[in-house]
Amino acid sequence: MFIGQRFGKYKGYLAYNFTLGVTTMLKIFVGPEEEMGLTISIFIAVLWGIGLGGAFHLYRSMLADVIDYDELLSGQRREGQFGVFGDFIPKMVEVPSTVVPLIVMAAYGYQPNVELQNEEVVWTLRLCFSIVPGFFIFLGAVALLCYPKPAQKGSKCLDAIQNGIVLHAAGKEAYDPVRKCMVAAPQHIRASVGGTKGVGDMEHFFKYEIKHAVDKKSKTVLVYHTVWQLLIFVLLSIGMVVASVYDWQGSIAPTLQAGVDICSNYTTRENCAGFNNSCTECAFGFYGPNCSACPGLLDREDDDTNDFVGIPCNGQGVCDPVNGTCTCTLGSGFYGPWCGVDEDEPATLLPIYIAILGLGVFFIAFHGTRLRKAIMVANDESMTLKMIAEYHRLAFGRPLTKEEEALYGDTQTDENAPPESTETA
Repeated sequence: MFIGQRFGKYKGYLAYNFTLGVTTMLKIFVGPEEEMGLTISIFIAVLWGIGLGGAFHLYRSMLADVIDYDELLSGQRREGQFGVFGDFIPKMVEVPSTVVPLIVMAAYGYQPNVELQNEEVVWTLRLCFSIVPGFFIFLGAVALLCYPKPAQKGSKCLDAIQNGIVLHAAGKEAYDPVRKCMVAAPQHIRASVGGTKGVGDMEHFFKYEIKHAVDKKSKTVLVYHTVWQLLIFVLLSIGMVVASVYDWQGSIAPTLQAGVDICSNYTTRENCAGFNNSCTECAFGFYGPNCSACPGLLDREDDDTNDFVGIPCNGQGVCDPVNGTCTCTLGSGFYGPWCGVDEDEPATLLPIYIAILGLGVFFIAFHGTRLRKAIMVANDESMTLKMIAEYHRLAFGRPLTKEEEALYGDTQTDENAPPESTETA
């Protein structure tokens, strides 16, 4: 709170994001307590928490400012929509950010339900919790440098926005401090297209699409724009479906059909091979003085028996009876700590294809809705091109006149609030 009040929300948010990026990358130094010690892990966690907490707090505060600015432009309070999309958009990257590390770990020989993994898997985990997310946090911080400069100056811009909201409520034109133009009152914009329904229809289209329709003097242009954008994502989704089927048939199905079904092959440790639990000799697939399971065997946790499922060393190597290390058979084509990684097995990208497919389906729904609205507008005889041109003129602001430039100047550096009205007869 102090940082935001002292230096402004934008500068504070930018600083916290860079701090979060640095401290996230520092997690690369976090390791086992016996190697790194607990102090350094706690220190890095505290620094990381400072960056995360500050960035999260100021994000919500800046989102509230964006909602105020949207009210200036639309005359509506839409906290719910902004809140939903603020939480929804990050989820679109959660799938690939979760799936890609698992794919990489599998390629490096990750062994399920085993505490000790090979060095490649360990480093994959460390990088995915430090350098990789830190890099993308830095990219986000760099993107913040494109934040509108007038809005970077905080309270003075907000004062101008609040003043504009008051003027709009009175049906007067107001100054937009972010785009530095004059914007009409929302009720005048609604009136230009026949009311709230007309505005709701026109809000489905981008500024350049509406301008193109006005320039071409054809409402059908709106249909053309939405059709080709919809077509792009339909083709993308079809491509992902084809790629998923091909990947399944080429990479996954042969693996499921080949070899021994691990779920039906049980190895049982019963009385230590008949020595009445003395464990002077272990059953096949177990090693050491306590008859521990060799790599490749998993304990059946669904019951209270000592049954294990799997094949020692995946059936592609020999388990050392002393230390339980798997020695993979030369020429078998398998490697890894439990000889479970097939060097000839093609890497599967199916989870990524599915994630992109989900994104494509989302945009198909989005542009499908826009296409439906475009067809409605094109067939609506009451929605004339003259009305659309008037909406374009009012909704997207007009440039300042010389008198208005002199009147307002740079409201972001002027301590005085803008005049109450600049409406002309």
